[in-house]
Amino acid sequence: MKEFMTNAVGFTKNPLGIIGLFISLIYGCSSIVMTSTKCLGETERFILISFLVLFPIIVLVAFLYLVVYHHKKLYGPGDYKDENNFKDENNFVVSYLPGAYQGFKISQELDVTEELNEEEKTQIEENNNIKISDEKNNSVNIKNLVDLASNTAKNIQEQYLNVENTILDSIELELGSPVKRNVSINFQNSSPITIDGVNEKQNKITFIDVKNPPFGLIGKGFQNRAEQLMKDVFIVNEGNFKNKKINIVFAIGVQSGYRNILENRLQKIKSKFSILPEGVEIRIFEI
Repeated sequence: MKEFMTNAVGFTKNPLGIIGLFISLIYGCSSIVMTSTKCLGETERFILISFLVLFPIIVLVAFLYLVVYHHKKLYGPGDYKDENNFKDENNFVVSYLPGAYQGFKISQELDVTEELNEEEKTQIEENNNIKISDEKNNSVNIKNLVDLASNTAKNIQEQYLNVENTILDSIELELGSPVKRNVSINFQNSSPITIDGVNEKQNKITFIDVKNPPFGLIGKGFQNRAEQLMKDVFIVNEGNFKNKKINIVFAIGVQSGYRNILENRLQKIKSKFSILPEGVEIRIFEI
């Protein structure tokens, strides 16, 4: 017994060993009951014998399934020559960004200048009861425009975060598995990718970039970000996302009163791409 317990400790170092230990214990206990108990009736013996015959077959089928579809999950850190390889079987590691990242991101996305056409200018003025000063080419700074509409920096930041979480909750529900939020995906041989959300499944990984442009005024900043993200993801795809389908979702939140502005601007941005790569989609979420 002492020797068995010593060997059992070695089995517990990885999932494969635990499975083997569990099988040995069950089969051993069943065999002991079968050989040492004389008061078993025919029915009990039949059930026990059937179990002893069928159990190895069930284990074999389950083991084949694990080996074929989940073989990388059968090992522990000690089974790797370099335990760092245990951390990430796909050559990338996901780490969460500090809370200050969101505030920095929002400030960057607000501090841009967009050129308004007359229709956009009129709609924003009427919806917010404000007057946009006549500047050259109707170019306005989005942050100044938000301030003009009586939204404090705190309010717009809270609104942005609420919209982002609502959109990610919706996508998470569609995907049926958790979305890791505000993360940096670090690779062994490539620059890291910073993203609002990522969802990883057995054969698919989905990158989610969330935008909530005030008044639907999405423009060159989004176009540059989209181009850069697609470039980064598809550059690191080969060799890092083994046997996984890659999806990129640009999720854009907008108030219903500004959806037409957003759609018109997105149409112009899409026209600058010859074609969106396979697996890339732009989705609008009304908030």
